[in-house]
Amino acid sequence: MHIGIYQNRPDVNAVIHTHQPFASVLAVIGKPIPALLDEITVEIGHVVDIVPYAYSGTSELVNNVIGKLDNACHCYLMQNHGALSLGTDMQDAMKNAELLEHVATIYYHALATGEKIQELPPTAIEYFADMRKLRVKKAD
Repeated sequence: MHIGIYQNRPDVNAVIHTHQPFASVLAVIGKPIPALLDEITVEIGHVVDIVPYAYSGTSELVNNVIGKLDNACHCYLMQNHGALSLGTDMQDAMKNAELLEHVATIYYHALATGEKIQELPPTAIEYFADMRKLRVKKAD
């Protein structure tokens, strides 16, 4: 799985697989995390998507992960399993794992209220996507 990520995302040099509590809850209920907070959207991307379930260590799981990588985000929830956090190096991947658990916790508690979730407006998502592209170009 890690090799598949490295082969398909040249911007990624580190992958962390975790079983963080709140990220794992959302993985179990199949709930992707939308763009909720500015700083998370800048660092992780516009959505923490759900990777469909497959047995651990199988080529099916590798293909399911690879199938989600084109959204250029840095975190993914693996259905009924856990989370993936990607980064340019191990420190960056660890930071993204921490941010993932932070936003997963907030999202879980927001969902528990039963109130309507207020996502970032599309113009903000586009703005932050442009910021992320500029950061990648500067790093090259």
